[in-house]
Amino acid sequence: MEKVKIDNLQADLTNILKQICETSGWKYGEVWIPDSKLMRLHPAYYMVSEELADFRKESESFTFAAGAGLPGRVWMMQKPEWIENVELEPAIYYRSHLAKKAGLKAGLGVPILASGEVVAVVAFYNDVAIPPNEELIAEFNDRIQTLILEFKLAE
Repeated sequence: MEKVKIDNLQADLTNILKQICETSGWKYGEVWIPDSKLMRLHPAYYMVSEELADFRKESESFTFAAGAGLPGRVWMMQKPEWIENVELEPAIYYRSHLAKKAGLKAGLGVPILASGEVVAVVAFYNDVAIPPNEELIAEFNDRIQTLILEFKLAE
């Protein structure tokens, strides 16, 4: 899947985020796209309630270099990362103050890979702290890749 394709898939990405959040009980999902040397927030997102709108709006001003913040680390490592409670990790989760205001705790970043490159990072958040769970990470990763493939094939 080409980078251009991801940029043009806002409705599909929003549906993917919604499906995964609604079936897994997670509260918020967002997409980050590599743009030259920085990750930028993509317009696709899902939130269970408008109470998370401030988190979304304030996140729009953030960018992440490779290795910085959750999106930047997932981008650089090309593998999922789980943070048990993002509000307690300001050294590695740069939006911890925003997450705390929004009541978000557990965070999971999953890369979308194409031709060996990260074309997007999908991040999910829950309102409870959840210890890392390798089975859940694999399930989210598989579901994202499957849904991306289904939407791509439906074009």
